[in-house]
Amino acid sequence: MNRAIVRFLLPVAFLIAAPAMHAADLSEVNTLARTGATGLALELMDRHQPDAAEDPVAWMQWERERMFLYRTRRHWDAIVERAGAVPDNIHPGFERWARHQKARAQLEMGAFAESRRTLASLIWEGEAVEADRLEEWRRMIVESWLDEGEAEAARSALRRLRQDFPDDGADARLMEARLYLLEERGEEALGMLEGLLGDEYRNYRLLARLLEDPDQAGEILNEGIGMGFDQEIDVEQRRTGWAVAARAAEKAGNRTARVATLERALSYGERDGATGDPLFSVEADALWDAYEVLGRALGNEARILVGDEEAWYEAAERAAGSESVHARAMYAVMTGRDFDAEVREQAHKILADMLVRENFGEPLLRNLYLTSERYPDPGDIPRPVRYHLADIVLDEGDIPLASRIMEGLEKPPEGVAPEDWQLRRARVLLLGGARAEGLEALWSVMEESEELNVDRFLQVVFDLQDMGDHEPALEFLEAIELDELADQTQREILFWRAESVESLGDPVEAARLYLRSAGHVDAFSMDQWAQTARYRAADALAEAGETEDARRLYRSLLNATQDEARRAVLRNRLERLERRPQEAVEPEGAEMLDDPADFPDG
Repeated sequence: MNRAIVRFLLPVAFLIAAPAMHAADLSEVNTLARTGATGLALELMDRHQPDAAEDPVAWMQWERERMFLYRTRRHWDAIVERAGAVPDNIHPGFERWARHQKARAQLEMGAFAESRRTLASLIWEGEAVEADRLEEWRRMIVESWLDEGEAEAARSALRRLRQDFPDDGADARLMEARLYLLEERGEEALGMLEGLLGDEYRNYRLLARLLEDPDQAGEILNEGIGMGFDQEIDVEQRRTGWAVAARAAEKAGNRTARVATLERALSYGERDGATGDPLFSVEADALWDAYEVLGRALGNEARILVGDEEAWYEAAERAAGSESVHARAMYAVMTGRDFDAEVREQAHKILADMLVRENFGEPLLRNLYLTSERYPDPGDIPRPVRYHLADIVLDEGDIPLASRIMEGLEKPPEGVAPEDWQLRRARVLLLGGARAEGLEALWSVMEESEELNVDRFLQVVFDLQDMGDHEPALEFLEAIELDELADQTQREILFWRAESVESLGDPVEAARLYLRSAGHVDAFSMDQWAQTARYRAADALAEAGETEDARRLYRSLLNATQDEARRAVLRNRLERLERRPQEAVEPEGAEMLDDPADFPDG
């Protein structure tokens, strides 16, 4: 409950003495990023990047590193935004470089037309450009048409590129091979791929062989599965291996392998918005269709009538013991309209439960439901599945999506206490922007709990305060019965009430509550909590114009602490009151002392 201990881990004296970061400290940011702390590195950049107007050279150095970090984290939209806001005083060469990054990010996002417009602005703006750079931009235009699946436009752009930049290197041959594959001309694609033997071309060769000779489908299916399990190649190559295997299974008429390989391909997912090569794209609805085909075939083999719920359940349960793919296919059939609503919901639940038990099942479940056209809105997904999805998406840190998934899920999942569920749901909804439903969930906890878990309840109230939503936060804090709580807990709640009251514009009432918190156990206490509460009360009184009371509190704190850094802050406060006795004192430095853990005993 004492968030001060969590939020402030460094002593105040260190914070006071810490120097500001300078442009030369970009190396520190680089080091943080390369050790994995890219989020922290970006936060430091936001705080310390030099001003472009004052030091454009340093600004460009930092901006290049920022773009690198965005690429590392696949924040394509951030690259597009930053590249479109380069200051006017920056060198034109850097601005062109930024637009190049923008075009590449747009390609990764699947914004193909926008990427071509950005590239056209680079190609035709009239500036002298190096031939290899111009060739690269022209290649990117071809890539955009290939990625969009527009074979005719891609061939036209590739023809013009080859006229201006004759090249038979690996990149050029791969582009042409991709075009042949898009046109399903396997033999020509194999010709272009001849001699390109690295792992990065393995998936293209498999697909070209499948198109050139469908009779090899069984062999290619096994090779694609081998790629999918090959830990020596990168993740994207493994995913495309499963995608080729799924196409081969379809060609071979192997329904079971088709479902199994589609499941594996979808278990990698593309949550970051990257499009990948469309030649190897796998859609959730393809798996739903494959489930349907396999499940109905199994039902026909077992001579089960559609709609015979009991027979379908029995057959699916038998299959679950030895052939889980068959069981999932049969349960998927039972989610269809041939069965009543209760059976459909139960089938969705069993299917979801089965998937999350697989070691690759959580991302598969996510993609199966959240990227399917069957469920255009998360609220359309059956309730039992949404409980699983909420956990998965929360683990990813996607609070807005988790909030949408949890809307309307008032009842807890099996095995979860109602209060625990409602608190979790309230927190996600509030952080995700669903304020009304989040507040309603929090009130339900307050009103329906036989014994309120105050610590967990307050964590959600703190979220409200952190978001600046102090009016409901104060209402919740005032609704908590203090008399039944431990003295220290009462003391803390009085402090949090004071924070919200102060933020709502009533410094006098805030000072009263801070002082109640300070003296709750002992009216003359100067322990850690009391010192900070008195400090905050003095600030509030100064803001309200009660300068004499503020002086007395600052002096009492000055007498109570021996820490020189804190004493300097307090002396500064007193000096400012002496200089402007009739004016409110701005709480300069209060961020360093705004919680009880920050002002320990003197």
